[in-house]
Amino acid sequence: MNRSQKLAKRLEAVLLNGQWIAQTNLKNEAGLLSMKAASEKVYGLNSALELIYHVLYYAEGIAEVLNGGPLSIKDAYSFHAPPINSEEDWQAFKDRLEQSSKALIQLVSQMPEESWDLDFADGTYGTLEKNIEGFIEHAYYHLGQLRLVRKLLEEKSNRKG
Repeated sequence: MNRSQKLAKRLEAVLLNGQWIAQTNLKNEAGLLSMKAASEKVYGLNSALELIYHVLYYAEGIAEVLNGGPLSIKDAYSFHAPPINSEEDWQAFKDRLEQSSKALIQLVSQMPEESWDLDFADGTYGTLEKNIEGFIEHAYYHLGQLRLVRKLLEEKSNRKG
């Protein structure tokens, strides 16, 4: 298995269908949340929606670069999740997560082996491989936060009920 395939499998695991870390993935965690719960803040932490959006924002920004575009994402905007005002909005957001994840995975799986040692974007951030590995680790970090936020929301709901 070459680097492209290995990295694509790791992306797929954290974003869409993995069960290795905490028996979950980002898509699964999003699917366990109602629209209301996704937007709710608990103990001043980022909402589940904000955490999911943060990972999605970077996935879409990386995909833009892999498609030959500029690195246009900014950290300052990475938690600015769109408003979710209806179940339809929430479903559309979850669909976007899945579609954008699949697009990034597809791009990574098709990268030529020699591309992994090239600079990412303008070279400020190291190699392409370093950035994809960093994104995977970053996504797992926020997956852990998301899992904790979801558990806190469940506990809060159980106390009310």
